[in-house]
Amino acid sequence: MELFDLICKSKKDLTRKEEQLVKVAAKDLIKKMMELKDELLVTDWYKFENSRLRVLSFVKNNLTSNLPNSFSPPIFKKTCDVVVDHLQKLDERGRRWVA
Repeated sequence: MELFDLICKSKKDLTRKEEQLVKVAAKDLIKKMMELKDELLVTDWYKFENSRLRVLSFVKNNLTSNLPNSFSPPIFKKTCDVVVDHLQKLDERGRRWVA
């Protein structure tokens, strides 16, 4: 589960309970991306500021409600940026992040 690993790398001192919350957050994010893939998966979304901001906002909104409170604002911002960058890299390689 790539997103789970990415999120965990953002904050290395997670407890087991926090890891479980991160796992739920990652699964929920993927589920919601699948539900909204036609809106989010526009061609070359990362090349257009509005599309990229829409994806970033989507990621932030979903992770805000699911990540543990121990993610401070700077760590949370870094986490969201890392997730969006990962999604962009997948898309650039022609590998869709949501089937």
